[in-house]
Amino acid sequence: MNKALKLIAIYIVALSGTACINTSTNIEKTKSKVVDQFSSGLEINTGSIPLQILNDSFEVTPDDGLVLNQTVEVFKLNNGECLSLVTLYNESGFGGYEDLLVFKDSKITTSLQRNLFFLNENGAVMEADIEYDVNVDNSEETQNILIEDFNRYKQKFNSKVISVCK
Repeated sequence: MNKALKLIAIYIVALSGTACINTSTNIEKTKSKVVDQFSSGLEINTGSIPLQILNDSFEVTPDDGLVLNQTVEVFKLNNGECLSLVTLYNESGFGGYEDLLVFKDSKITTSLQRNLFFLNENGAVMEADIEYDVNVDNSEETQNILIEDFNRYKQKFNSKVISVCK
């Protein structure tokens, strides 16, 4: 009986130790680290799973009817801010762009855009086939477009994003 209790205690200690290791590796990044990754042409690694993933569509110009779709992933950063990472693949099949918006209380604190290119133009796009541009666009025109986009898709945020990102 005493031996069985010891085995159970060892199992519980080992299990809780594993849980501590797993949670310690899931650390949210700081805003500066994410912006550095983005500006360096690296794939963004936030250190956490998205709070929400949503699809956003918009008409390019009101008269031509062309509608583009983009994927919006929202992450929590470690300083109470949140990150909106938006990816759009162009209809051309060889690239697109990615937007990075950091926000808090529905106010954008940082917004950047960069191009992305597919190394393999045929078939499905795999993460390994994407090359990110190191040239970051933060022009006033791009800033205005990103604010307009953010105001459109933030209306689709779920309750978790709304409560965490305020």
